[in-house]
Amino acid sequence: MSYEHVQEDPIAEAEILALNAEEDDDAEDSRSVALFLDSDANYRWYEGEEDSDIYAPSLLEAFHAAEETWNGFQIVELRGDPVQPGDEIDDKYASDEIDEIRDRIASDDDGDEEDEDELGGLSEVPDDEY
Repeated sequence: MSYEHVQEDPIAEAEILALNAEEDDDAEDSRSVALFLDSDANYRWYEGEEDSDIYAPSLLEAFHAAEETWNGFQIVELRGDPVQPGDEIDDKYASDEIDEIRDRIASDDDGDEEDEDELGGLSEVPDDEY
């Protein structure tokens, strides 16, 4: 794996409901997955600590790829906010989001260790690698 998370927190969280699961069934009937922005300029789905083969350079492509791969897939949280059916989600490219994070850190650059923590996987990736 030649990439790592750009930020510690996931971009989105989702559940994969078993086809026979009801909403009030035990949590055993569903699996949780999380979407991270990774340093290779892709949004990538993870189940626990394991990365999946489901990733894309744009946010909506990553959601669509997950929907096509996992039956019962539903987004439950995006950027820390709950997602309801019918909510509109704006698309964003991973490379643009990485640039925004770099720019924000550079404009706040005062040499703090906190800035290095916020860089996450970006501290190891040259600007032109993605």
